[in-house]
Amino acid sequence: MKKFRIGLVSAASVLALFFSGCEKILLRIDPQKPELGPVGVALVTPLSGENSVFGKQMLRGAQIAVEDLNRGRGINRRPVRLIVVDSAVSTDPVREAAEQGAVALVAGYNTVDVSALVNSAEDNMLPTVIPLATDDRHLGINPFIFRNAYTDSQQAETISGYLWYWQQMMRIGVMIDMASGAEYERNIARGVAQAFQDLGGETIVSAEYNGDDFEAAVDQVISANPQAVTVPAPGKRSAKIILSLRRKGYRGLICGPDSWDDEDLLRGLDGARDIGRCIFISFFTEKNPSEESRNFRTTFLEHFDYEPGACETQTFDAFKMLCIALNNARTLEDFTDNWMKFHNYFGAAAVYTMLPGGDIDRTLYISEVVVGKTPYPCFRLLRRLQYSKIKSYRND
Repeated sequence: MKKFRIGLVSAASVLALFFSGCEKILLRIDPQKPELGPVGVALVTPLSGENSVFGKQMLRGAQIAVEDLNRGRGINRRPVRLIVVDSAVSTDPVREAAEQGAVALVAGYNTVDVSALVNSAEDNMLPTVIPLATDDRHLGINPFIFRNAYTDSQQAETISGYLWYWQQMMRIGVMIDMASGAEYERNIARGVAQAFQDLGGETIVSAEYNGDDFEAAVDQVISANPQAVTVPAPGKRSAKIILSLRRKGYRGLICGPDSWDDEDLLRGLDGARDIGRCIFISFFTEKNPSEESRNFRTTFLEHFDYEPGACETQTFDAFKMLCIALNNARTLEDFTDNWMKFHNYFGAAAVYTMLPGGDIDRTLYISEVVVGKTPYPCFRLLRRLQYSKIKSYRND
């Protein structure tokens, strides 16, 4: 993983250093020159390799966003030109986007993707919005990085808050994947354990395992018998762990992060008669009743003949918000000021309010995995809430 040059400080602090006593940082766009033609905005995402399916989903969301923008005012009354760079093959995809004329970009499917490009975003002076990667370390890492995604710690606090406030539980467990490359999984597991303890509960078991070698950890959870256990793992492995826990007699609530929002999890549970109660946090639900969400889903379905998911919807919102923030922005300070004006902004995936330091108050969804009651496994929305609600409960 590429090391970061700037420590984890607030975006406001970094901007103060940049803008105090020196010239403001000019962007690659001049709002006073609409005659210059289309404005290039890039999507940097994996379009080949193991994550290509998600990259292609992101691309479709970007395409709908650009069409929508170009039906309106575009950027500074100029049309938007979509530039696409495959991060799986390019050695420096941000620089490649800049060379193709991009003035800003939406980038990265996951934490590894984003971590590899954050320094280049600064080097090439391209405001960059992160739609899906959730690692907290990207907050405030440099003044060119912005996000419409929530973070691992926000997921962890929401899971813990659901267990503590709404389920009134006192004792939970977590399963921690110690395999190389499972940093996301460890962040969530440890975050849930700490957040639950901060609320006053007890994490009575932290069961470590390595990839698919999880049976001993399952036995450890069974022996401790917590009221709930959090299982942060990819969809296919999560399905295997859920089935193992139930087969061995665990009857408590099983929780997961947004990695559960995956067809692989549903396919892995297909044929199961009863998996008990299983809930997870997600970016998006097709049950979102807002007009913005309905319009996006309708347009997307007309174009691609399937219902959009989190990758498509989060990327759509990221592009719309990026281009809104670029309007009348000549400098990075202008862009940042515009970005901070997003307050109760209704996107297709969520309602967004930007907070100092790169934090964000946005909608999160708590859904349940349902099997046996429908012909195929499915997700059912349980609760839609703003992250600030969890924070307000804790403050009270």
